[in-house]
Amino acid sequence: MTSLVQALSGLPWLLVVAAIALVAGIVGEVRGAAARRAALLLALRLALVTLATYALHRALALPGFFHQNGHGPMWVAYARCGAGPLGPGFAEVFGVAASRDPAHAEAAVFALQGALAALVPAAVYLVATGVGAAPWLAGGVALVAATEPVLVRIASTESYYATTTSLLFVAAAVLAAWPSRAPRSDRRTALAAACAGLVVAQAARIHPLCWPAAALLPLVPAVRAGSVRALLREAAIVGVVIALVVAATSGGEMLHVLDGSEGQGWLARVDLTETLARNATPGRLVVLAAAALWLRREPLAIAALVVAFVVARLADLHGSSPPWVQAAYYVQYAPVALAAAAALLARWPGASAWPGRLAVAATLALAASRFAPMQQQATDTREQEAMLAWRDLVPPDASLVWLGRAGLRVLALPVYGDCARSAHHPIAADDAPAPLASLGRRVYYYRSSLCSSADGRAKCGEMEATARLVPLAATTIPARASMTGLGFDRDPVEVGLFRVEAPRDAP
Repeated sequence: MTSLVQALSGLPWLLVVAAIALVAGIVGEVRGAAARRAALLLALRLALVTLATYALHRALALPGFFHQNGHGPMWVAYARCGAGPLGPGFAEVFGVAASRDPAHAEAAVFALQGALAALVPAAVYLVATGVGAAPWLAGGVALVAATEPVLVRIASTESYYATTTSLLFVAAAVLAAWPSRAPRSDRRTALAAACAGLVVAQAARIHPLCWPAAALLPLVPAVRAGSVRALLREAAIVGVVIALVVAATSGGEMLHVLDGSEGQGWLARVDLTETLARNATPGRLVVLAAAALWLRREPLAIAALVVAFVVARLADLHGSSPPWVQAAYYVQYAPVALAAAAALLARWPGASAWPGRLAVAATLALAASRFAPMQQQATDTREQEAMLAWRDLVPPDASLVWLGRAGLRVLALPVYGDCARSAHHPIAADDAPAPLASLGRRVYYYRSSLCSSADGRAKCGEMEATARLVPLAATTIPARASMTGLGFDRDPVEVGLFRVEAPRDAP
């Protein structure tokens, strides 16, 4: 009974309530045998699309860590042990799964993340048809989403960007596709917005970097064809309802994050003047000017694209991150951007099919050209994957020691220990020196990539000089920094696992 209560208390209840409300709303809206049959067939097709997407993602990119600067296992630990510094949402989504096998918690996180990411193409299809795209066009846009290199890369990782993006796509699908009958009453709009608001609230509890993208979701239903005044009114209702739901369910947690040290650190990095100067390149200004020329023809769809672009650039705080991490941030704005693009293609002048097919083909070709660069892995994620194969060499009652912090460099390892008090010891380069053999009865040492940096080499040499080390496993990894300015002083980087036998000067 106790385990059942713990499992129930760990569920993401905002998503559970949203799912129940969504099913109840759809059942209430579908009337008649023919409509029920059509709804069931659509559900089956979308389920098959989801299963196929999951298999495709696993075939194109193996599960693994993603977060820059060696933080990936920290987020798995947050899932296991409770709320992280930027909100309780990650633990709420992944906590139950991660607790089933605590020693290998990342496997459950990767699998559940993959299942959430597999929902994206089905959600894209519903968004596209909801804003007026024909089924063939909606299917093409869904295919683009299923093969998009960044979405494939983060699908089976611990990245919070994958989680928030999946949830925002689901919320967008609710707003665009349910209820689908026209005219839509204020009551139906408010119910759909309340359901989407629960999903948005869950995303908002994960990380503040998704908040600007979530705030733009009311633009999704506004890009459909119709009276501009009526669509703006509907967007206003959606925005108010979502804001009220998020504030009522998660406002306290969001304020707590903003008041904390991590939140204050993120806010301190916001410099709109510098961001505007960095993004006001001639090419981008030309694109915005070209978009403005279309405002009279499709004002809301073009405005949604422009607003999504501008807000995404202004809220981008990833100046020192590699391209694949920056791209993972930007896909959070894809629900609004894809909804507007699908609406524009659906109402292209001449109403012929070729513009949409040409756009889908061009996007797929562009995605294929970007696939290899977006699948690159930094040195820290490569060595974390190596440690997944080595960690069983460390007995459960032993201590593992490694250099885990050197200057701005950080490296967490996928060895989680006990949430209250772990036997594993990440050492900082400025810690007071201590002989390795003095840290416990059974000690193992991991020579990390930080030992190949100017900030960490001396500390590693100091630690290794205090003990006799027996090598257990070793490998070399190409030197590829996961953040600008945090490179290595040799290439390749050597990492390895050792057993500490005795002090160096022992007889």
